Amino acid sequence: MTMKKVLLILSFLCVLTGAGAQISVKDFYATPNPAMSGENFTFHFTVVNDTDGDVNTTIYLRGMSDPEKGFYELEEFKVAYADVHLTPEKRTQEFTYSYSILTEDEYFRFFFRNKQGEIIGPDLTVQIGNCGNEVERVEFTYLNSYVLVDSIGADFVAIYPASAPRDVEWIFGDPSLVEIVEYYMDGPCPAIAYKGLVPGETTLTARTPNGMEATIPFVVYKNRKPAESITLNITEFAGDVGDTFQLEATIEPDDVDDPLVFFVSRDEKVAKVGLEDGMVELVGPGSTEIVVWVTPGGAQTSCQVMAEPASDLKELALKEFADVYGIDGALLLHQADPERIAALPEGCYILRYSDRTRKIIR
Repeated sequence: MTMKKVLLILSFLCVLTGAGAQISVKDFYATPNPAMSGENFTFHFTVVNDTDGDVNTTIYLRGMSDPEKGFYELEEFKVAYADVHLTPEKRTQEFTYSYSILTEDEYFRFFFRNKQGEIIGPDLTVQIGNCGNEVERVEFTYLNSYVLVDSIGADFVAIYPASAPRDVEWIFGDPSLVEIVEYYMDGPCPAIAYKGLVPGETTLTARTPNGMEATIPFVVYKNRKPAESITLNITEFAGDVGDTFQLEATIEPDDVDDPLVFFVSRDEKVAKVGLEDGMVELVGPGSTEIVVWVTPGGAQTSCQVMAEPASDLKELALKEFADVYGIDGALLLHQADPERIAALPEGCYILRYSDRTRKIIR
């Protein structure tokens, strides 16, 4: 990953112009140059009519990291556009344009393009920040880092200013836990790749030649045995809106290290499920899928769900004993047979069977 802490702020827009051989740009400079991060600086330039007639066109001021001096490798970006109207009597037009950039020190190159995308006239390099030769700060992107035993990980640091030397000494507090396998550059950032050797806790420090350094906690975790497969107690369920059922997962092999099982509904307008407990509730008519996976290992399976609108009691084929609750949760009947349930007065009830819950309207 490349550090690109740059924010462009537009302070004031002024128009520019140019159209191939019709115009040219001269006296292109910026004051102050260098400018500090966030400080307003002003572009000055003059557009010249190179024809004997009228010129009415638009040109565009663009910017990018300077290819020769820049550090952050920012690609071309738009700064401003300008409409120009020149005549044989008015052959030149002067412009000023105020601008500011927030950045961790960088050289930017600015230039013009016409409507056809062709570059017009001179370019200009503007220095933002001090761009010094001494490291002022070194920092990790993250507050801590980790790797698994026998796995490869990587970290990098940003050097400020980016113009300073990027030599870094990498130091693990306990080198017996981790082996450094490669030193490299991630864009402008010094980086390392490493391999976990044995579980444990230590620190990782990046130190520059002038003594600036950054340190973060570092943990090597044991390589957990992964799950190879996962199966469910229910793979298909068809019921009424209001029904609930419990999904239970079986993991193979049975000695997976600290497995975590997650349940997610593909359409929560049809069915909702507890992320970790696997309790499913049908909340709207339709069909969907409950996806279930386990970590470590990533083994995955699913349960197909179909939900119909809440049934009228008369249409239910009730052949089991159930506890009957009122809509307020009060227990009305314990292990009632189908005939007693059918004799209930009109209303809404919750029926709890041994393996599911059903909502009915009488």
